[in-house]
Amino acid sequence: LRKMSARVTALASIMGAAQSSPPPPPSTLTGVIAEQMGAMATEGTVAVGLACLAAQIVLYVAFAHVLPAGPWKVEPGFTAHQVVVLPLMIYMAYIGNVSWWPHFGASEATFDDRVFQRNAVGEHLAQLAICELLFWDIPTGLAVKSMRDPVMMGHHIGMLMAAYIGTQVTWSYYAIFFFGTCEVSGIFLSIVDVFHPKHKEWAALSDASPLVGAINNVARVAFVLAYALMRAVYFPWVVFANGIPDLIRALALPTEQRANVSDTMMFAPWLLGVPFCLLQWYWGVLLVKQIVKVLSPKPANKKSQ
Repeated sequence: LRKMSARVTALASIMGAAQSSPPPPPSTLTGVIAEQMGAMATEGTVAVGLACLAAQIVLYVAFAHVLPAGPWKVEPGFTAHQVVVLPLMIYMAYIGNVSWWPHFGASEATFDDRVFQRNAVGEHLAQLAICELLFWDIPTGLAVKSMRDPVMMGHHIGMLMAAYIGTQVTWSYYAIFFFGTCEVSGIFLSIVDVFHPKHKEWAALSDASPLVGAINNVARVAFVLAYALMRAVYFPWVVFANGIPDLIRALALPTEQRANVSDTMMFAPWLLGVPFCLLQWYWGVLLVKQIVKVLSPKPANKKSQ
């Protein structure tokens, strides 16, 4: 019995040591990066961010040096960016919408769900946003001349900050909307932006080709509707009618009843949300001006008169 007891004790000590030993280090580059980023990323989202960067480089080389002459050859970096961003927006918008709207199967969220409980879908979308912005979108925006827009760069940095908050203890439920649901307009924007007049060769192709022009026109209508409903109206509604009331209710709780989350972390997403609302309205005003310009009758040519 003493020998058996000694063996059991030895076996238990071996098992305990095995359980307490640290997990093996990651064996892949994406795993190493994800480990360093902690809650901000998973190996999968790091892989997506790096895949976007790799696709950007490969497409740039193809458009600039392999394919025949065309608008893509004049703006290879911008064209590559638009090709990469379209499937990304489709994925994020799909995941966001099926997880946000109850009639798609999403359950009604309680106050505790919205504020304090970790939401797997929201965290995934926030982590995906961090990785694609950090590894691909922001570097591309700095590298490609036609994409160096200070307002857009500020928007991206603000998104990065908001996404970071979505990977922490609170507010990950709202990441479903801000990094998923409202990206519906981004799907159509990725097409419409290609044919913007500032991209002269692409705009000329849209004017010259009936098929390309038709695609552009359909995307324009869809973008205007999606932006008006999702960004100009519903986005502020989520911030002012849902998020800020939840914030006020949460701040009224004792700290220990809100998972010891600091006031700063409670305030942070909505301090970003209000400027983002103003930015949505600013872009909405620019969009209305473009629509008015397109629909306004062109002045008659003096020579024809």
